[in-house]
Amino acid sequence: MNSMNTNTEKLFTLMLITALLAEFLLILYPLSGFPSQSFSIVGVVVRSSSGLPEIYPGSKRVSLRVEAMYVGDESAYSVVGHLAPPSGIYFSAGSGPSAPARSLDDTMVSRVEKGDHVLFEWYLDISKELRPNTYTLNLNITYRSNNEVLYDVYSIEIEVSGYPGAQLSFVEAYLNPAAYPGSVDTDLYVVLENSGESSIVSGILTIELPRGFIISNPKASVGAVNSGDRFTVRFSDILVPQDAATGTYDALIYADLSMRTRDNVYYNSMAHIPIEFEVTEVLKEDPIIVSSVSVIYQGSPAPLLPSARGMTIRVAFTNRLPETVGSIAVVPRPPSGITIRSLSGTYANGIPPGGSCFLDMIVDVDEVIKPGLINIPLDMSYVRIVSDSSFIGKQSTSVGVVIESPHAYLPELSLISAYWGSPNPSPTYAGSRYTPLTMRLMNGGRYSVTGVSIEASSKYLRPIKSCEALAARLPPGSYSEVTLYFDVGMVPGEIPLNVRIKYIFDEFGAHLKSLREITIYLPVEEYPAAASYLEVVSYGWQNNYNVFPRTENASFQVVIANRAPFSVSGIILYLNLPENISSKGERTAKAYIDGPVRSLSTFTASFPITVGEVKPGRYKAELVADFILQSGGPGIRCIEKFDIEVGVNDDREAVEFINAGWYEGSVGPNTYGAQLIVCIRNNLIDAMRGAILEISLPRGFINAVDNSSLVRVPPSIIAQLPALPQLQPQEIGALIREYLRIYQTSQGGQVQAYSKGDILTFVISLHILGVDLGIHRFEGNLSYIDQWGTRRSVRLMIPVAVLGRTEYVGVKMNSSIIVRSRFTETILTIENYGTAPLYDVYLIVSPYQGMPLLIVSPSVTHIEKVDAGKKIDVPLTLAYNPFGYMTQAGGTTVITYGPVPLIASIIYRDASGAIKRFNNTVTVIVEPFIDLLVRDVRATGKHSSLTISGVITNLGSAIAYRVKATFSIRNVSAWTLIGDIAPAEEMAFRIEVPGYGEAGVLTIEYYDAFNQRLSKEITVRVELQPETPVTPPQERSLGIETWIVVGAVIAFLVIAFILIYRVLRARSPK
Repeated sequence: MNSMNTNTEKLFTLMLITALLAEFLLILYPLSGFPSQSFSIVGVVVRSSSGLPEIYPGSKRVSLRVEAMYVGDESAYSVVGHLAPPSGIYFSAGSGPSAPARSLDDTMVSRVEKGDHVLFEWYLDISKELRPNTYTLNLNITYRSNNEVLYDVYSIEIEVSGYPGAQLSFVEAYLNPAAYPGSVDTDLYVVLENSGESSIVSGILTIELPRGFIISNPKASVGAVNSGDRFTVRFSDILVPQDAATGTYDALIYADLSMRTRDNVYYNSMAHIPIEFEVTEVLKEDPIIVSSVSVIYQGSPAPLLPSARGMTIRVAFTNRLPETVGSIAVVPRPPSGITIRSLSGTYANGIPPGGSCFLDMIVDVDEVIKPGLINIPLDMSYVRIVSDSSFIGKQSTSVGVVIESPHAYLPELSLISAYWGSPNPSPTYAGSRYTPLTMRLMNGGRYSVTGVSIEASSKYLRPIKSCEALAARLPPGSYSEVTLYFDVGMVPGEIPLNVRIKYIFDEFGAHLKSLREITIYLPVEEYPAAASYLEVVSYGWQNNYNVFPRTENASFQVVIANRAPFSVSGIILYLNLPENISSKGERTAKAYIDGPVRSLSTFTASFPITVGEVKPGRYKAELVADFILQSGGPGIRCIEKFDIEVGVNDDREAVEFINAGWYEGSVGPNTYGAQLIVCIRNNLIDAMRGAILEISLPRGFINAVDNSSLVRVPPSIIAQLPALPQLQPQEIGALIREYLRIYQTSQGGQVQAYSKGDILTFVISLHILGVDLGIHRFEGNLSYIDQWGTRRSVRLMIPVAVLGRTEYVGVKMNSSIIVRSRFTETILTIENYGTAPLYDVYLIVSPYQGMPLLIVSPSVTHIEKVDAGKKIDVPLTLAYNPFGYMTQAGGTTVITYGPVPLIASIIYRDASGAIKRFNNTVTVIVEPFIDLLVRDVRATGKHSSLTISGVITNLGSAIAYRVKATFSIRNVSAWTLIGDIAPAEEMAFRIEVPGYGEAGVLTIEYYDAFNQRLSKEITVRVELQPETPVTPPQERSLGIETWIVVGAVIAFLVIAFILIYRVLRARSPK
């Protein structure tokens, strides 16, 4: 209903547009008449896009050509045909409802005369929804004649045809590559022909096979097939029933096709095609032959023996055909005595052309089967594969194998040795119980045996263990041992022994049992009993540690040897102790050794013993041994006694005082924080732990830690302090702090155990008050834990020497000394502020600067002794160094005078012999002074004049201003002004005097910084210089050498002049 409404709306719209167009034409060209039939429709031609007259729903660009003849009397102009198609027929792209008139040669026509033929052409699209039928189209031909617009209306019919049906013709069908009953994965090829008008674009063909035929996929696809072409369809993976009869079978194919007309209109169509195919008989052939037969066991060739299990009979097959034989199924039919357990091999994979495969039959052979040749029939079914298809064939054959005799393969076991003892031979005595008998068997055959057992019996032996199995397998040439146990009778000598050997041969899968009997003879000896079975080898305290009175739970060890020919076990030892020595509160110590202890072996027993208040020495004790002698069976109980000694040491000699001294050297009264070092040697304690030295200080000595008279300190490890370059009074505290740091580090270390011979060092910090000089005795008590965990203490008497000390060394110099010249004598005073003398004193006086103003001589002075409270004066000479200077801090000004510090270092030994060093500083005032040195003075003259010269050096510390030198002789004088001379500088002078004498006076005058005139005079002797007569020079003529030089110079000048002339002439303009 909606489709009809839509078509109606479209038709109404088209009519409205036509009316508007006609009204527009009437306005331009008013109609002067009514519709007339001025044109006669000659023909209507409809063609599809392929040029055929059939058009179908969905056809595109259908060509509609209308041929008309003009029958009017007047000429017609602007002839246009207007086409109005029904619903479902549309104009193609590029084509519209109006078409101008064209001539038959397809040219535009502007004027049409009577009798002319014109063409109108449109391109139409047929809707897919349009049904096949005949449809009428309205044609309105509009034209202009005599200035009037006229039109003619005509009806044109076109036919829309239905889609042509699919027409497939069966040509042939066949099975390929196999068309036999039982064929697998064969293909059915069907040849069809497209006999319809339309082409096949694609399609799905579904086949329906006869009953019993199985196809994995009954559908097949087909591609593009043109009309009239043949094509082949393959239906794959078809299974032909095994019981299918040969002959012709019918099948039906259902085709669902996508078709295409010649004008490319696509549509779907169905078709049913009946087909026929044949199933043929299988050709009879025997493609498989037996090429070889072998017997294999565990991958190697082997004989087939009775009782064999898991043997492999390998049969090799060969394909004699040039085609592949597929998977083979073999059904063997073995004879009696042969059991087939499984089949394997490569036969299941088939045989390529001319190739081979093998069949492995795993068989079991009965034990009672007779040796000889046997035949095994084989029924085989195989798959023939032809071009990826297969069918089943059958064939029968047989194979022959030989059952061999086992006697050629059974090995023979030999008894190569038999002796008493295990593992080594040992004598066996009459009456011995549970005596081991070792027998060795060897396999002398070519194959291994297993399950070997040996059994021995004799009327002279009572069996304890008379049968034993050997190792699991005995390879060829190998041997094995077994140990049997018997109670030996009381009759010594050679006794007979019957041996039965059983074993199993299991090579080549067989399982054959064998038995062998042997008789041997064994010796039995008579054993003489020993007087004592145990012997004490050694005894003493554990680890040879020392034991002292009042020691608890010390370990006493006894080493005992077993001298019996048998082992001993269950040993109970009783140690009867002397008085005041006990074990766990009892007088008897006990120990138990479970054993067994072999013959000639030793064992150690430990007894915990507590030593009471006894005197040092050695005490007798009794050791009782209660044990079981393991001669065999339950054994024999024995009791033996031994005498031993228990030693106790004296702990009063356990430690020994060595010495005591002060770390600082010699000390004296009123010394605070002095470090006393006490050294004690461990003489007897094997492991001393937790040692504490406790000292009761006499009057005048106080513990620096808590200001008490009691000291308790542990041993310390003293590290050596680094040597200090100088020791000032303020640095003594730093030295003590460094020592205390090392001392505290040693105290915080791990607990140390001291053994015998170790030295224990104790460091005690004391305050020494007003005590007398000399030896003071400290009463001490050393307590410790010994190696047995017992706390012990030893009283000690510690002598401590207080020899006095040097508190301060004073160094002084004359306070009024002032250096005003180059050399100055002075006295340096050394004063000992202390209670002990200074020995072997060295005084070293040195300046601070690198370029000193003053140099001390001598710089090193040795003094043998400086008594306490005494002074020593040391004379020194101070020499001024004119080249020395002092630089102000942070500045560049050089100063050559002022306060000059000197370092006084004192090195000495105190009363204890320790070397000490003390530095001090003294200051000397250097005032500015001028010290002029005149040197290299020489005066020479003649009878009427003389000349004097020399050098003046300023060796002082100030500048000499306006220096003037004057020489006077016989009331005649002459002078010269030298100038200013700075310190360490020198200047030369020369004076000409118009007079002569034997001696004169040289006066040097100068001014200081305060403009004070100073002078110094020197007497100078004059040397007479003899006069030499003057000889006039002689004239001489020019020599030949002079003339040669003059000539060469002239020639050079001439040549240079010529060259210069030529150069200038060449450069001048012409």
